Amino acid sequence: MEGSERVISAVPGLLLVEEGGGRFSTIFQHRGGVQGRLPFTTPAKDFIAATEIGYRAYRREVKRLWEGHTLFATRLDIPVVDFEDFVEEALLLPSMLQKIDPVSFFVLRRSCCMCWRDRF
Repeated sequence: MEGSERVISAVPGLLLVEEGGGRFSTIFQHRGGVQGRLPFTTPAKDFIAATEIGYRAYRREVKRLWEGHTLFATRLDIPVVDFEDFVEEALLLPSMLQKIDPVSFFVLRRSCCMCWRDRF
């Protein structure tokens, strides 16, 4: 992201700002009014960039956890330590998304925060 700046609104959200000439920038509005911004681009360039995002490593890690983690072993009792280890590993996955697809990471983080906030 190009940079961060402080704004008046404290409402989190994903925003688009037009520069003119058909160019826009995606803005990540976080709690407390802190913003992150992607570079200005055109819709065509952004679409092409989105189709070129490589999720292979991310999918490989999800598959590894699903198929190989001891939490999913067939047994009657599941040790708490297996669950805790799985949660630790699963919580690392979004950081992979942040690097390759910051928009999806923002939406995921926002969705998870809303789910947890509603439960507690």
